[in-house]
Amino acid sequence: MSVRDEKYKSTVSNRFYPGRISAERERSLTHFEIAIDQLGVDDIVFNIAKNVTQSIYILLDIVRAKWGEEAAILVAREYAYRRAKAGFSNG
Repeated sequence: MSVRDEKYKSTVSNRFYPGRISAERERSLTHFEIAIDQLGVDDIVFNIAKNVTQSIYILLDIVRAKWGEEAAILVAREYAYRRAKAGFSNG
């Protein structure tokens, strides 16, 4: 079996993905059950990524509600294009 034929397996560590936290840690963060002096870099990266993603979804929902589905799709495509372009130019 080649690598291409293998089923995808998500990683279980944050070695390649800073901000990867356990489901239990995510629940504790979401419910504000962790003291501020117990927060780590992964907790902060996780929250920033989650907030950015939620902000994009909210923005797209606003565009959809005000100007329609087609406008929201166009905005989403343009956003993805610009993010990809910026990523490639930084690489």
